[in-house]
Amino acid sequence: MQEQNYHLNNVYFKEPLQYDGISVYQIGRMYCKADTVISAHVHTDLYELTIVTNGGGQIITNGVATAVKRGDIYLSMPCDTHEIRSDGKEALKYDFFAF
Repeated sequence: MQEQNYHLNNVYFKEPLQYDGISVYQIGRMYCKADTVISAHVHTDLYELTIVTNGGGQIITNGVATAVKRGDIYLSMPCDTHEIRSDGKEALKYDFFAF
């Protein structure tokens, strides 16, 4: 497992950003290496969008893997356990929003 490289990772848990009734708690951009693994984690009462901007990999949610590639958008639901893996060929890059 390689260390991940956040290009941007802003967390707003105490004072989330407000957009027309939607509270944004985290927003960021991740540049993975070819063998990066974002270990399994849970956002207990948040949704999270993962928008793949380059490369490919897998998002494993509650033990079920889904292949993702450039242009894909993945929605994680509250209380899902998910992890993200770069595919080892072309490094995964993605943006994410927790709301």
